[in-house]
Amino acid sequence: MTSLSGSELPEEDQDKFDVGKDAVWSVSSYQHGYGVEELTDPSLDTYWKSSGPLPHQVNIQFKKKTAIDDVWLYVDCNVDKANTPSKVAIRCGRDFNHLQEIKVVNLPKPTGWVLIPLYDPEGKYIKAKVLQIAVLSVLGIGRNACIRRIKVHSPAESHDDSIEA
Repeated sequence: MTSLSGSELPEEDQDKFDVGKDAVWSVSSYQHGYGVEELTDPSLDTYWKSSGPLPHQVNIQFKKKTAIDDVWLYVDCNVDKANTPSKVAIRCGRDFNHLQEIKVVNLPKPTGWVLIPLYDPEGKYIKAKVLQIAVLSVLGIGRNACIRRIKVHSPAESHDDSIEA
């Protein structure tokens, strides 16, 4: 996991492209005015804010199995305080009934873009139709979560050695 402070996403790697733009997004819950539209808005001033007990999920469905290289989350503990995610799980699969937990990441006081790579040390990418980001805990005693932006990247080239989730 890599964390970058500041609001600017590092320059796009030419070997990757944003596959989130073509996906269908949904969330497990949201407060009025803080839903999927705000999460996928390019502005970091808008955000998704969940409602109710943990865990909270962001679901990203692709039209076909898609190689996933990494996920970027923009979170800001200085602004969102106790609503900032402190632990997230990344789950992938062919549908919602077959999700596998790929990675669990602790986010100690995150501010800015957080990179979560989704391939193994041998460079095998995960291929999935569904990607789920589950907020397992938030800072402090909060129960709602705020995520300001999510980006999902795929390698530009197709990898024959991808692992299926």
